[in-house]
Amino acid sequence: HQQQQQQHQLPAAAPQVHNNTNDAGKAPVEEPHSSIESHLYLPNETVEDVVRFDYASFDAGAKILSGSPEVKGASAILVDDQDRYMLMPCDVKNKFLVVSLSEDVYLDSIVIGNFEHYSSTFKHFQVLYSASYPTATWNLLGEFRAKNSRTLQTFTIGGQPPWARYLKFRFLTHYGGEYYCTLSRLKVYGTTMMVAAADELSQARVDLDQFILQLAALNENATVAKASSPVSIFDNGTQRFTESHSNISTNSSSSSSSS
Repeated sequence: HQQQQQQHQLPAAAPQVHNNTNDAGKAPVEEPHSSIESHLYLPNETVEDVVRFDYASFDAGAKILSGSPEVKGASAILVDDQDRYMLMPCDVKNKFLVVSLSEDVYLDSIVIGNFEHYSSTFKHFQVLYSASYPTATWNLLGEFRAKNSRTLQTFTIGGQPPWARYLKFRFLTHYGGEYYCTLSRLKVYGTTMMVAAADELSQARVDLDQFILQLAALNENATVAKASSPVSIFDNGTQRFTESHSNISTNSSSSSSSS
């Protein structure tokens, strides 16, 4: 029972890398990172049938920058072809891959898929991000736990989306006991700065229109309230009395003059 618990126990958080020589396969200079538990992402239970722009697509301009020396066919994960895949021996200790997205985006979703049946599937993996490359420091996005399935799995990034152009994947554990671990597809969804700015501007206009309508409604209510208030009625009555008294005085003066 203890052995089973150890097998299913979440691996210790990998430290944050602060030296880009790790991308070349050399020993990294690392700094301990805080607990990863709050950053654990699980795949969505439901599959959204929505077509979105993939910023990790080869056709859009994404590319593989570096990876473990043992990795083969890494560029296959950027293409929609289920007969192609990236593979590496599962027993490699330092399994990583660096991907350049086609544009700088506010990252909100990551999609992975393994369609190869005679291989092992990655289970736990980390994603780090950066707005520049090469970089001395990678920012930790979180740790992900995939299902042992042969379908696309979507991970939605919660909270404030990070601004990123380069992603580093560190594969920590895998399912099964096959010699090779494979990955067939990687997709990344997000929002560019121009689109985000346009959305913010559009929302600001909507908010302004609502504010103007609310202000007009308040002014209208205030006018109605003033017209129907006791003070207004008194003022109107006083004005009518004054006008009537003035007319009476005028008529009296006229009669005196005639006499």
